[in-house]
Amino acid sequence: MIKQHRQSGVSLTGFIVMLLVFVAFAFGTGWFANTYYANRLTLLDNDALDFPSAISVAASPAGMTWDGQRFIFSNRVSPWGLVQITPLENGQYRKKTIPVVDSTEFQQISFQGISWNGSSLIALANGEWFQSAHKKVFVELDTQTHKIIKVIGAAPDYAHCLAWDGQNYWAGTRLNTPDQKARTALYKFDQDLKLLASFDNPGKGCQGMTWDGKYLWWGDIFNDTVTLYDITHSTSTPPAAVHQYHLSIEQHSGIAFDGKDIWFGDYQNQQLKRLQQELYFDWLGGNFEIKHPGNLAMLDKFDMYQTGKLDLDDLIAPLLQGKVETAEIPDHIDTLRSRYSDEEVRQILVTVLDNISTESTRLVLKNQLEALVGSGEINYQNDQTTAVDTVNMMYFTARVENHDLVASWKVEVGDEIYSGLDAPRPQQIPDDYDFYTFIQYTITITNTATGISEEYEYDFFDIEDIQENVTLLEDISAGEYEIVIEMDAQYYTLSTASRYNGNLIIKVQY
Repeated sequence: MIKQHRQSGVSLTGFIVMLLVFVAFAFGTGWFANTYYANRLTLLDNDALDFPSAISVAASPAGMTWDGQRFIFSNRVSPWGLVQITPLENGQYRKKTIPVVDSTEFQQISFQGISWNGSSLIALANGEWFQSAHKKVFVELDTQTHKIIKVIGAAPDYAHCLAWDGQNYWAGTRLNTPDQKARTALYKFDQDLKLLASFDNPGKGCQGMTWDGKYLWWGDIFNDTVTLYDITHSTSTPPAAVHQYHLSIEQHSGIAFDGKDIWFGDYQNQQLKRLQQELYFDWLGGNFEIKHPGNLAMLDKFDMYQTGKLDLDDLIAPLLQGKVETAEIPDHIDTLRSRYSDEEVRQILVTVLDNISTESTRLVLKNQLEALVGSGEINYQNDQTTAVDTVNMMYFTARVENHDLVASWKVEVGDEIYSGLDAPRPQQIPDDYDFYTFIQYTITITNTATGISEEYEYDFFDIEDIQENVTLLEDISAGEYEIVIEMDAQYYTLSTASRYNGNLIIKVQY
């Protein structure tokens, strides 16, 4: 008997088909994964103190804007067009490259500025792309495909950056070279991009512009600066430049505000860089002491000193070694005072002063000590009427002159006390009662750090006592001082022996 066996499994043809399907699937999955992760970007730490975070975008940013969801910037290199950088989560971003091609010649187009007005994208482009007689034109882009919808009209010949402030567009001049002879201007347009006004000489190399709700930002490529303009009253007066900062980015291009942070494009390193938040918040608050990255480096060292990570000798070494020019000292001190108390800054100045022998530097340091807020200036005024049974300090003013604390004041006595100085002893008080009449005040000045005090006592028998230009402390040393003024009086009334005691405390720093 012959037994037949049914063979189960896959035929050779089926196996080959399955293998091909597997290979195709694996290839497709790998391609998809590579494409997916190749377009993922990460926010990384950056060495520069003014730009501590950066995204490497493998593109060369030009004009840049934020459309409420993502950054959009023009690419300076092939494939030109636009690049989108969309924030995800945990410092992750997704990149999308969008070539923009004209519909006539099918050429890839680049842009010099781009802005989001809340509903559409407006860009600056060369007129030659569109057979225009104008050197520069404004164009509108489709919000989804970013294809060019229409050419809006002519733009100024050297306009290179663009921003929208919620009501108007702004653009700035970017000449070909810093020594080129041509008019430079900050331009203001209405919502239809009709020119409303132009303001001369803001800079020659505008290569980035944005509006953050308070300031209009102008980034200038020729001097590596950004200038903040107040445009609040630009209908009646020219925009006012409130601050200029020298950037650590050598080739910046494009600025954008994402609702929280300011970002700069760096086309040399192909990055988007985020401005230090604390620095940005300083500017929003009107604190403009920091003018260049060197100021931030000094603050960083001072932070390390405050936390014990840096020795005092290392902190003050650049000044002692002459690496800081005398003319730069006030600028550095203003920077320190933007972040630290006057007393902290004062302690450092005194320490440096003790170690400096160069007279010109010593003079600048002494002047800076005197110029600190609260540097021995007192202006106490008492507007209250003196009661009949009190002694009042009506005013107490002081200033530092030639390193001495010089003061003037007026003490006033109430009528009851004044008349009670020469009043007869009331019959109710025994003759052997030890009591005499007087008005006296004592001024005690104490250095709160050292506890060393100076005391001055004054007696008078009049309705008031006025002292002018009294030297209370000679060669005053830096620190905080407490001035206590105690006022005492003993006097008679018709029926009793009375006493008044009061005090006034004034604190002053130098």
